[in-house]
Amino acid sequence: MNLQDAITARELEILRLTVQRLRPVKLGAAIVVTHRPKPRTALVGFLAFDIPQPAAQPAQPERQSMNHIASPDSTDRGIEAAIVAAGKTAPRVTPADIEANIESWWYFTAAEGAEGAAQAGTPHSEQPPVGAASPLRLLTFCVLVLKNGFTVTGESACASPENYDRDIGRRIARENAINKVWPLMGYALREKLHAARVEV
Repeated sequence: MNLQDAITARELEILRLTVQRLRPVKLGAAIVVTHRPKPRTALVGFLAFDIPQPAAQPAQPERQSMNHIASPDSTDRGIEAAIVAAGKTAPRVTPADIEANIESWWYFTAAEGAEGAAQAGTPHSEQPPVGAASPLRLLTFCVLVLKNGFTVTGESACASPENYDRDIGRRIARENAINKVWPLMGYALREKLHAARVEV
């Protein structure tokens, strides 16, 4: 089509319909209308061009999952193994020292403690009876008696009764109790080292 020719309203409508048909083909379009001095004439330009597709991106290498990387062993024995591997030989408290300092240990749930108190004569006015579905049955205690007679406690509780497991509860309660022994024995060792330096 010669853009210098005047077009009629019908031709303009045909052009508009053509553009609509081209839209699904992802063609870009621009229409410029410039009025001429004569009343019935106009300059119309229609540009159609392919929209360039983005260049294909090179395949990205699959990211390695962090799941295959072993986390450092943060248990007491794992940390001790790391200390030994690092060649540290200065005096320190070890997991073996902790275990050697435990004279005895006791496990019970809060419900068992309450029931034992009731059997020992605690009046109901001070302690209500423990129901079969009482949350006290989900709370586990571990009492560690140390060599010098000092006691520490650890607790374990679960939010959902369905998740309660006696053995798991006892293990967690014991770990929590042992965590309280570390600072006690660390302090005692530091006092011993300090006293030795003062004497020198």
